[in-house]
Order: sequence, then structure tokens, then C-alpha cells
Amino acid sequence: MVKKNKSKKRAKEIVEKKKEYPFVRIDWVDICSDSGWASVAELVLEEPSNCVSYGWLLFKNKEKIIISSSTDNEGDGDYGERTTFPACVVQKISPTSIKSRKSIED
Repeated sequence: MVKKNKSKKRAKEIVEKKKEYPFVRIDWVDICSDSGWASVAELVLEEPSNCVSYGWLLFKNKEKIIISSSTDNEGDGDYGERTTFPACVVQKISPTSIKSRKSIED
């Protein structure tokens, strides 16, 4: 139990120290399902869905990646439309031409 509290404390320290959040593109893979009937020959042709999301990269470690696609304009650092990805589904994180959160406030 102590280890869990230490990791939460460490994550909080990392988040509080960071002042800029880059706007990124995330390429990731999602499950794909269908409730209809199909033969095994048809099923083996199915593939996971390739997805793309955009947002401010708020947090990243070996287990998860968190972005937000909305932020307030008041400068108090609130973020909405958050998405938390398991790191194992993310294929690529790419920078975009959109400025970081700090730059938008300036």
C-alpha cells in the first residue's frame, strides 16, 4: 500500500512542476467489435481500428498517457474533454504546429 501512495505523490510532483503542455497528435489502436453473425473465414479478416486524437499532452508515463482537447481561457489551468489512454494502445505521439498551452495564454 505504501508503494501506491509514493507513486501518487510522485505523479503529483511531476504534474505540478510542468509549466507547458505541448499540443500533440496521438495515433492509437482501439478494439473493433461486431454483434452480427460471421464465419471464421470472415472473422480473421477483421482488424483493430486505427484512431487519431489531438490534445494537450498533460501526463505521460509507461502506463498511461493523458491529453485534453479543451482548456479554459481564464488562465487558471482547467482542462476538459480529457482522454486517458493505456500506453500499450498508443502507437505514436507527434508534435503539431499548435503552440503549447503556456504560449496560448501569453
